Amino acid sequence: MDDLTQLAGQDTDPLTKGSYKFRCVYCSQRLRAFADLAGEEIECPRCMEMLRVMSRSEAAKIWDFSAEIERLFSVEELMRLRHEDKSVFVYTDGATTKNCWEFGLAGKLIRTRLAPFKDLLHDTSVAQKSGPPSVGDDRAHTQAIDARVEEFSVIVSSLHTLAVDRLPETLFADTLAEVMGLVHLVADAVIRLLAFHQSLTHLELPESGPYPKIAQTMATWSGHCWDELYATAEQLEVIHEGGLTIRSPLAQLSVTPPNFYEFMMLRGRLRA
Repeated sequence: MDDLTQLAGQDTDPLTKGSYKFRCVYCSQRLRAFADLAGEEIECPRCMEMLRVMSRSEAAKIWDFSAEIERLFSVEELMRLRHEDKSVFVYTDGATTKNCWEFGLAGKLIRTRLAPFKDLLHDTSVAQKSGPPSVGDDRAHTQAIDARVEEFSVIVSSLHTLAVDRLPETLFADTLAEVMGLVHLVADAVIRLLAFHQSLTHLELPESGPYPKIAQTMATWSGHCWDELYATAEQLEVIHEGGLTIRSPLAQLSVTPPNFYEFMMLRGRLRA
């Protein structure tokens, strides 16, 4: 507990200089921490509950008593944005540890990356190739369908990891490089979604039974993911504009298609 003490006095003590303040989420005890403890699990000295030490950026955004510090960007940092639309600099000009610049910048860049893919990922009109009629053994067809489902599941899993783990870490890291890294990962996932979506046109399935419905259902999945990602980016920009509180949920991402259960029912009708 040497690096984490109860809040007392001002930052005039050389031992506490450079520290920041936050509250225990269980008993509201004010605590003091240093940057190298951010993300660590510690025991509150008052209520003895285990809690995660907030980063300086997170504490400043949530607690009114936390100091607001101007966020100055180096030339090297801003060079990362040199190829972006000039409007993105509104998020770095006048940024502080309190005004959620990371949220706004991430939301803006993600929306910019997603925009060109909207029509492509929502296109369900591409004609399906006709395969040989089913003659009682659906094994080849089910294997082809299951391979596509596995491919999509891997993409969904990566998006879920981005939303649950990488997104909170990035938004409270107070690091431009982290924000840009997150945006690149989202863009990579969308490109993989496009490859999956286009691969559906190569499925050669019978025109009878549940196959047309199965193909049509799968063709809607990529568009659903696009909608969810875009909505998440919009939520980030809303948080940037309105600020963050301890009760504010971070943007949520639900990438599992709502018709996935229907798909599984159709898949269950096929003979393996």
